[in-house]
Amino acid sequence: MPGINLLVVLIAGVASLGLGILWYSRFLFGRKRAESFQIGDTGMDSGMGWGYKLPVMLTAEFAIAYVLAFLIALTGSYSLSALFELIFWIWLGFAAAALLNCVFRERQTWPTYFISISYRLISWMMAGLIIVYLPN
Repeated sequence: MPGINLLVVLIAGVASLGLGILWYSRFLFGRKRAESFQIGDTGMDSGMGWGYKLPVMLTAEFAIAYVLAFLIALTGSYSLSALFELIFWIWLGFAAAALLNCVFRERQTWPTYFISISYRLISWMMAGLIIVYLPN
């Protein structure tokens, strides 16, 4: 099993969560997403229910960062081009393709789909950069 620095993985998870909170806030895409779901102008920054959501979201981001660190180590994707190529294929196969179900089965709008998948791509690239380039 490849050696994985858990502190760096934790930092990558926290950074991804921070990006997600900003991404889905009313300052970026929260209003557009709220309009799409017809839930009003709340975004993610409404403050309702953060007590249990934050630890669950952080755990999910930590798990994603850990698996990403494992795949980076397993494939040796330490150069910028190899890292972004790995993340692109992971994103295309696991996020972009899987979230199409939200459009076709759950009637999510295309703009909301693109907001969600672009967040995933950018957050995974950011996490990958942290994992590879943050000094151990």
